[in-house]
Amino acid sequence: MATLVLAWSPVTASVLLTVDGTTWTTVPATVTATRQPSGGEPVKVRGIIGKAVAGGFLVATDHEMPLNTSVAYVVTGYSTAGATVGTATATVSTTATTPGVFMKAPGRPDLTVFCQPSELGDVTSPTVGGVYQVIGGDAVAVAQWSSVAANSTSLALRANVGLEVDRLKAMLGLARVLLIQPVGMSDLDAGWYFAGSATWSNPGHFEAFAFRRCMLPLQQVGMPSGQPGGAGWTWAMLAATYATWTAAKAAYPSWFAAQQGPA
Repeated sequence: MATLVLAWSPVTASVLLTVDGTTWTTVPATVTATRQPSGGEPVKVRGIIGKAVAGGFLVATDHEMPLNTSVAYVVTGYSTAGATVGTATATVSTTATTPGVFMKAPGRPDLTVFCQPSELGDVTSPTVGGVYQVIGGDAVAVAQWSSVAANSTSLALRANVGLEVDRLKAMLGLARVLLIQPVGMSDLDAGWYFAGSATWSNPGHFEAFAFRRCMLPLQQVGMPSGQPGGAGWTWAMLAATYATWTAAKAAYPSWFAAQQGPA
């Protein structure tokens, strides 16, 4: 059976998948990864669907998995003709405990930002339909079969001046359909949201103030489609995990070793 190693990073809230397909009887030409949260339905991992691999090796990041649950992964290898040549399975616990909000862009683990929420607006759940008055009779309620429209709210984020502000602006400059995963917040459901705008303000009203405020009006949506290429740990992820370059080198003797995740 092929080797599948999973490494969980609570700092970036992502799972690193390292696959060694050389132990299969036939080395796979492409692989597809599927995740299944505990009690949930299996979902193909964005960026690892029919992905070509070099010599049977693959290092990729899944940052769209749910938090604080057990997630099972299955990687299936295929030949150039499309025949299944083997599978590998592994399970990881996605435990995140630091209160805050992970803001994620679809298919771009390198854009993930962790911020502190400063304000959450009312969560509105509109009813689809209405009540109509019949002349000379009772009022009649008409609604769609689901009767409930998508939730909407607003979220204000506190971003520290410097890297945090820069990264949040970079993410919002490239994506406005976002995976929002709160930790320690029960009033905001984790899920995909459409950000209708991004309004930045300086609460201190002077340049040297320590943080900025970003207000996002949100509407809950379904998971977006798309199949961008998967990537291993980026330099930004490594820097977020280790305070110094010396600490990173002490943990990993080479960049390839870092891509394999913790031993």
